[in-house]
Amino acid sequence: MEYGEMKINRGTKGIFEEIEKSSNILCAKGLIACASITTVIGIIAVITDKSAYMKFVKIGFSIAVVVCAAMAWYSLSRKEHGSFHKYTLFIAWSVAICMIASSIDSSESLLYAIPIILSIRYYSVVFTLSVSVLNIIFAFIPYIIKVYIHAFPLDFIVLEQGTVITMAGDSLDGTVNALSTIDVTATITNMLTFGYLVTMSVLVVISIFAVLLTNFTRKNIIKQYNASRDRIEG
Repeated sequence: MEYGEMKINRGTKGIFEEIEKSSNILCAKGLIACASITTVIGIIAVITDKSAYMKFVKIGFSIAVVVCAAMAWYSLSRKEHGSFHKYTLFIAWSVAICMIASSIDSSESLLYAIPIILSIRYYSVVFTLSVSVLNIIFAFIPYIIKVYIHAFPLDFIVLEQGTVITMAGDSLDGTVNALSTIDVTATITNMLTFGYLVTMSVLVVISIFAVLLTNFTRKNIIKQYNASRDRIEG
């Protein structure tokens, strides 16, 4: 099989198979860490914030924790997996991040970079590219969910012209009435322009560097193996 200008033989194929196994274990442990951190943050958020929006946080975080824990348990409980197993691991990563991103009112660009960076460890250009495309697609889903449930991020909200917000001391009660006069079309346009397009641009740049680094590292591994074999045979 050809990868660029480097030919993979049986020896290097065995090396990459071992790398894939160890990488699967690393990613599964990463899912455990993700589930643990998400659980702690979710508990703190529920305790400190009593707003109505917290029900969406509970749902999103709960799904993320269940997905991470279930996939990690499945991956670590079996010694042998097929070649497609790494894809299911990273689909779990993408789903979990998607649920977390759908539950928070802030930028989630760097969250989607985690699986892209982890995919470099497999030293497969095709796989890294696949993970990158998958996460760019999944990054769009939280915006659809937020529009559907009308949980617009405050950074992107556009109020109808003439809306007046009144404050009483430190009270923000006036914002409740103001949010009923949201210009939905302009708000969605802001979300796509300054939200998703920015996130997508960041992920594209990270993906390009990830693919280049993966290709460079893979070629070096093959080159070093072939050089070592030639010295032994010589």
